[in-house]
Parts: sequence; C-alpha cells; structure tokens
Amino acid sequence: MLGISFFKCPKPRQFNYKPLYYDPKKEEWEEKKRRVLGEEALADEDKKQEKYVPGSYIQKARLNRITAEPEKKQKQNTFIIRFIIVLALLFIIAYFIINSQWLDAWLEYTISASTAGQ
Repeated sequence: MLGISFFKCPKPRQFNYKPLYYDPKKEEWEEKKRRVLGEEALADEDKKQEKYVPGSYIQKARLNRITAEPEKKQKQNTFIIRFIIVLALLFIIAYFIINSQWLDAWLEYTISASTAGQ
C-alpha cells in the first residue's frame, strides 16, 4: 500500500539481552588445555580475546542512534503526509456537505416543520 497506513502499529521494545550459553564440551576442552599448557598460557589467551576498549559500547550506541535518525525522520514525514491527506479529505467532505442541495433541502424542511408545529 505504498508504505502509507492510516493506523500506527507500535513495535515492541527491544532489549540488548545476551543470554549466557553453557557449552560442556568447551569447558572440558579448556580444562584439558589448562592441564597441558598450564594456567598462565590460558590466562594470556583469554586476555587477548577479551580486550577491553573503554567507551566502545557508548560509541556503538551513538552510531546506532545516528544511523536510526533518517529512519525516524522518514516516519515523521509519512505521519505529516498522512495528516495532510486526512485533513484535506475532511475539508473536501465538509465543502460538499455545506454546498450541497441536500443540506438546503434539509434545512428548509426542518424550518418549515418547526414553524408548522407552533
């Protein structure tokens, strides 16, 4: 329908939930590795894999927000266009009702009926 709808359907909120996953095979593998290589080698490998970068989460969130702004603006533009179309349709309908002969006939009937009843 050309991407225009007359009713806004709210989308569910999304959260950054990352579930923990336990892998018994991986735990067993790491235990064997500790026995063979020693605790220090494994600790060094863990540090290399999980290097902390200060502010990386904030930077990613900011980047996501910046890239989402055009989408937000697009939604706002479609709302404005939809509002203008509905408003124009209401004005057209009101114009035809006010300028129709049916309204004149109905007003004459109600006036004559009210004066006849007195």
